[in-house]
Amino acid sequence: MKTKIWVGCALILLLLVYSLVSLYPDWLWFENLGFSSVFRTMILTRFGFGAAIWIFLILIITINLHVARRLSPAPGPDSPFKEGTGYAAQIGLSVKTLNILFLALILIASFVLASKGAVKWDLVLRYLYQGTFESRDPIFGRDMGFYVFALPFYLFIRSGLLVLFLFAAGLTIIWYLKNGALQIVGEITQVEGQPPTLPKFTVVPGVGRHLGFLAGILVLLLAWGYQLKIYGLLYSTQGPAFGASFTDVHVKVWTYRALIVISAAFAGLLFYNAFRPAVSGSH
Repeated sequence: MKTKIWVGCALILLLLVYSLVSLYPDWLWFENLGFSSVFRTMILTRFGFGAAIWIFLILIITINLHVARRLSPAPGPDSPFKEGTGYAAQIGLSVKTLNILFLALILIASFVLASKGAVKWDLVLRYLYQGTFESRDPIFGRDMGFYVFALPFYLFIRSGLLVLFLFAAGLTIIWYLKNGALQIVGEITQVEGQPPTLPKFTVVPGVGRHLGFLAGILVLLLAWGYQLKIYGLLYSTQGPAFGASFTDVHVKVWTYRALIVISAAFAGLLFYNAFRPAVSGSH
């Protein structure tokens, strides 16, 4: 445990030093022009937003891995990831080393994602200090300020959450594979004159519910994306002129709304399956 903590602290310190060094030339430029206050606002917003993304991502990953750890079976004599045997030994790494590498992957990848998100710091300020144009669009009745200040921010948040939860889900699946709670049995085989045989997945009871819950969140984010696409039709270039065409208003809008309902219903089904009481004798 101490080794993991030291590795984590060293990686965090290294990444912070790299960030500060990369910002030093910008600080000199703003200082020379007399806009140091602008630079401070930019840095505080950028680092604050990046830190919020990083903390949120680490929180999501921590919760998911905590649940995955509780659902994973205890290592037994037949576990493919038992210390000294199985896949870990085949690649010449101990389970402890694999866990350290897994922690390093989480810290580095989450830092990269947070850094990418922090670049959009201006969207945060525009959203927080948005104004109104006192003019509404003729189709949805939204103030024009919504499309200038709020919609870009919502699009970024939606796509960012989609990436964050996909990343967290991927790490959770890797964790289940590492601990044997999710196993791939068999391999793809092709016999002449017969359809190919695909490998089968075996899961520990409860793992499917966890993954289904994550899938439900992803489906809800897709539904939100369809709603945002409805507003994006005002920027459509598919018609004879720039903006929403007759087809966009009378066909695509209702298509997106139907997809929203279908996605919400599917997400509800996934959530119900994740939280419904287990039937005795079933998996």
